[in-house]
Amino acid sequence: MCLVMTVEPGLGGQKLIPETLEKVQKLKTYINENNINIDIEVDGGIKPENIEEAKKAGANIFVVGTAIVNSDNMEETIENLKNRNIKTEELLLKEEQTSYMVNDAISFENEYNEYIENALDEADKVADSENVRYYTQEEVFNKLRRELDEE
Repeated sequence: MCLVMTVEPGLGGQKLIPETLEKVQKLKTYINENNINIDIEVDGGIKPENIEEAKKAGANIFVVGTAIVNSDNMEETIENLKNRNIKTEELLLKEEQTSYMVNDAISFENEYNEYIENALDEADKVADSENVRYYTQEEVFNKLRRELDEE
């Protein structure tokens, strides 16, 4: 398998860089001219609105993460991807990866909650001894949510 990153690696939720699909086309041409049997996987910024373009460029495996996880209805988004002439097996691996991403996010949230609880316990001790005002976990989460919504 040959992987073509269609975004700058490292940060989820980026937009697909259109020039990367030109690389996919060149790669597909080279593969065809040389009778090489290899899959082309594209990873980054793939969503229902551009998956057909990636397929036309020559990709046959698609990593779809953020577009599924951030959708209002994951199942509907997956069906939408499947209905765009993308074979079910091409998305199967991506659904599994998305499942891992969701589990990782839940795990991260649990670890974060535990960290906050420990920090609040420590803050309680300080507040009791020094009469200091601190924010509750709910206030911290609400502030973080507002900041994320603003981005």
